Amino acid sequence: SVDNNTSIQWADITAQPTDNAETYVETNIYALQVRSTETWDLTITGDSALTNEEGKTIDLAWQYGDSATLAGVPYDTDINVTLEDQPATIATGAYTKYIRFRIPYHWGVYPGDYSGNVSIEATTF
Repeated sequence: SVDNNTSIQWADITAQPTDNAETYVETNIYALQVRSTETWDLTITGDSALTNEEGKTIDLAWQYGDSATLAGVPYDTDINVTLEDQPATIATGAYTKYIRFRIPYHWGVYPGDYSGNVSIEATTF
């Protein structure tokens, strides 16, 4: 188990916000790999919204799946995965999943720096 704090890096934003409330910015796709010689558990939890210094919130949605492109994987604001007693992965290769996040990007979003928490923890026994 490793505890690292990091910031989500959003893809380059080149366009101005629009009036369309269904406009979003996404992160790049992150690969999550678990390599273990022992049985392991995986827990992923996260906030469904980010909050800025003024107390304003925006939805945080994510994709989580097997495809490196995440094509066809719907976005979800429920960031919650629990896997228990997964077999060792060293002999078969890493357990790999792909993750991407998105937030609304339109004129109705209150400006500022938003923050929240996502925790990814793999543990062995």
